[in-house]
Amino acid sequence: MYRSNTSRNRPSERPPRPVATLRRRVDAIEREQLLLRNTVSGLARDRGLSIGCECSKCNRAYTLVGKTRLFCPACGYERGL
Repeated sequence: MYRSNTSRNRPSERPPRPVATLRRRVDAIEREQLLLRNTVSGLARDRGLSIGCECSKCNRAYTLVGKTRLFCPACGYERGL
């Protein structure tokens, strides 16, 4: 037998809209990613390095670029420049 749930029709008790919830989550993740990127770039700069491209060997990390070499912190791949 069908039973209606009257509480579903009350705006104050409706669950958040999925799109709005997803948007908030994506915005929070993007902000966190930006903070982490700025932190890692600052640490690399402090050590005389810069952030390079994605490692072509493992695709798990960005490479660190120094004056004479390129290095992947995830897989250990290293190449002279």
